[in-house]
Amino acid sequence: METINAYIEGFSQAVSLLILNTVFYSCLGGVAGLIFGVLIIRWARKKRIFIRNNSIWTFLAKSNYILLPLSLSLLGITQGGIYGVHTTANGWIDQTSRPIIDYAEQYIPSMQQFCNAYILDNPGGTIKEAVRAHNPKASSGMTGKAAITFNTMMLGAFLDITTPVGAEAIEPVALISQIDIHKLDRKIFEVIPASMKVYSGYHFGLFYVTFFIPFGYYFLFLISEFILYKVFGKKVDSVQTKPIVESIFDSDDWEYV
Repeated sequence: METINAYIEGFSQAVSLLILNTVFYSCLGGVAGLIFGVLIIRWARKKRIFIRNNSIWTFLAKSNYILLPLSLSLLGITQGGIYGVHTTANGWIDQTSRPIIDYAEQYIPSMQQFCNAYILDNPGGTIKEAVRAHNPKASSGMTGKAAITFNTMMLGAFLDITTPVGAEAIEPVALISQIDIHKLDRKIFEVIPASMKVYSGYHFGLFYVTFFIPFGYYFLFLISEFILYKVFGKKVDSVQTKPIVESIFDSDDWEYV
């Protein structure tokens, strides 16, 4: 039977599939964002949303004709790329569920014995640091990084399943050392692959949010400019037009019959 280490190595070396999914979803997201941005601009032009009576405001508003489609296109590219990697990771978990279960039954008890000694010198250590310390050879090279990521994700999924209510505040490494694995139902290990997908969702969720933030600033600027114009724009326009109207009626050139 192939061990999970072979699958980890295969996953770390499956660059072609990873690149294919990343490029495909990046292109798909970029095109979708561009089309959506163009449709919004066409709708905004018909509704005269970016029409202003002030020259400075007009420049700021009409810059969205370029910025909005470009921003949505770049947003689609980044989010699509992350989704491509996320999809590849989840697909790999689905394809290797049985080897993951077999590996977890061997690796987790070994990791627990290591944590019992590791926590004495590193009471505040993270799971990732403990995994790296448990297998120093895995801290170098592409395969090693993939193994560290996989083991960390698997231990996080295991803790999500086994952590008792009220123990969430305890450090993860301390939790691993306290759990009596021999008293656990063996079916818990069969839940690990599905829990790993949920755990990976949390992991990639941070990337989705992180890469959305720069575009969020732009959308915030877009909304703020529109609100400010609605609140102050008409007041500024009325102040500028009032003297002109008054000068027409106050002019001495009027002739009365």
